[in-house]
Amino acid sequence: MSKLIGQLMKFGVVGIIATVIDFVVLTILTETFGVYYLTSAAIGFIVATLFNYVASMRYVFNSRFGPHEKRKELILFILLSVVGLG
Repeated sequence: MSKLIGQLMKFGVVGIIATVIDFVVLTILTETFGVYYLTSAAIGFIVATLFNYVASMRYVFNSRFGPHEKRKELILFILLSVVGLG
């Protein structure tokens, strides 16, 4: 049970950091570089999602896939993130 709680806490920390990354990228692109806000939001989402995937696979979860299936795992992760965004 303590392993599960530790994993949930790591998952929460990774999610918070990803949210901060999303917001910072959005703000910097929009306010500093004058990028249209929807474009900035899309870029922020992509950067945060990629960070979330890498951090989750490295620090939170043990990947069940071999090296050849990492691409499928990433695509599935991104698809689920887009569904969650919707």
